Amino acid sequence: MKIELTKELKAALSVILKLNPRNFPIYVYDGSLFAQTDIGKVKVPFCEAGLVPENLETAFDDSIIKYITSFDVGKMIEILPVEKTLKVKSGKCCTSFSVRRNDKIDFPKIEEKNKITVDSSRFCETLMSVSSVCDSSNSATPLAKTIYMRVSGDKMLIEGTDGCEMVCFTLNCKAAEESIITLPAASAKYVSAIFKNGAENLHIYPHDRNVTIANDLGFRYDLVQVEATYPHEVLSRAIKPEDDACKATVNIHELITSVSRSILLGQGNVVTDFSLTITGDSILIAAHGSSIKYDDEISAKVGKKPDENKTVWFPPGKLIGLLKTFDFSEEVDIFFGSYSRGAIIQEKNAAGCIMPLLQKK
Repeated sequence: MKIELTKELKAALSVILKLNPRNFPIYVYDGSLFAQTDIGKVKVPFCEAGLVPENLETAFDDSIIKYITSFDVGKMIEILPVEKTLKVKSGKCCTSFSVRRNDKIDFPKIEEKNKITVDSSRFCETLMSVSSVCDSSNSATPLAKTIYMRVSGDKMLIEGTDGCEMVCFTLNCKAAEESIITLPAASAKYVSAIFKNGAENLHIYPHDRNVTIANDLGFRYDLVQVEATYPHEVLSRAIKPEDDACKATVNIHELITSVSRSILLGQGNVVTDFSLTITGDSILIAAHGSSIKYDDEISAKVGKKPDENKTVWFPPGKLIGLLKTFDFSEEVDIFFGSYSRGAIIQEKNAAGCIMPLLQKK
């Protein structure tokens, strides 16, 4: 069979290598490539209809995938079965690989009535943003390793937390039924790599304790949902500003730049205090330590001016991680309430919160 090594196919094959740390067999049949691992099941269409012989069924380890992905995008790859080997050829370069016993992977039947359709690119970006918050190395509980999705009507909420910070995104979708889906946070990078540059729409099918993610190009990813209770009410309260909270609207890129600069200057130095302060018309960013004193000020539109400057202390690494999940926006609203609530960040279709590091006055 002959295939063109497209950008999308190369990315998907690379994902299979990441999904396959134990070198499970990889199967070829029905014109597609299949892999089953302890993370999930993947289906990758190998080439367009008609280019694959109907009787070609084989299996091999991941060395052949490593070899194919070593070629540049756009190259034509020819795969020829020769006795108990597979010959892989591109131009004048030709290598033979031994094959394994062939088998087929059992994929659950898709129920169209459960289908949820979302914008593929937007869904993948959001999943990565939520994963960056809840899949931190400090997270140890299932609550903090899970991406929670709630579908109701034409809206999908995607939420995640690590116990210190939390984010919630709202996406437009098409769904016939309400549903709740709990994905392992680690799956986000695989979903993104497989589907981000593929078809315009992505289809999600929840069934039993599993979920299938697929697109119109034939790519498919099946995985088991996390056994976790969805703490929707708790997460919703966390991103609801208090009635007397101070509100400031700022340019998100200016704020990210300033906080990133303070982190860069603090490398190698002991930063004992990092804080944000809302004044009458600006936000002050301060990072102070034994050998560093960084102060910056960015303009802000303050809705409810505080009687006195409002200061909250944060872990800078956590704050910058949360801010970057809103990097696709121009402006965000920041609410400073009581010290125990920290800060709440909102934009049109997303919200997040971060708990304070210190409680000072």
